[in-house]
Amino acid sequence: MTDVQQNLEVDKLTSLRKELESIEQQLQRTQRLINIADPDGWYTPNKAGGSSSSGAKAAAAAAKAALEADRQRRAEAVAKQRAGWAAAQAADEIQPEQEEEDDQQQQQHDAAAARKTAPAAAAEH
Repeated sequence: MTDVQQNLEVDKLTSLRKELESIEQQLQRTQRLINIADPDGWYTPNKAGGSSSSGAKAAAAAAKAALEADRQRRAEAVAKQRAGWAAAQAADEIQPEQEEEDDQQQQQHDAAAARKTAPAAAAEH
């Protein structure tokens, strides 16, 4: 029986070696494809699962700086827009008051003119 067990172990060891060789070939093929896809090494995974490439770190820093600059630009644009709205609202508030004053002055002028012409018209009749 030991002979049969020994044969099983040898067969199992042979199949595991073939599987290991196949996996190593796949690993080599994958490494070649990674070298083709990423020749500069922008993304090189490290053991922690992050990126250890200085190119990837530089790209991440540049992206962060671009996002911050965009955020500041948008905040400035919103501030300018709000200032424009405030100025427009202030201008709109002044104009109706000026128009009301003009209307009041016109009504007073018309009333004064009517008073002057009313006694003259009554005297003629």
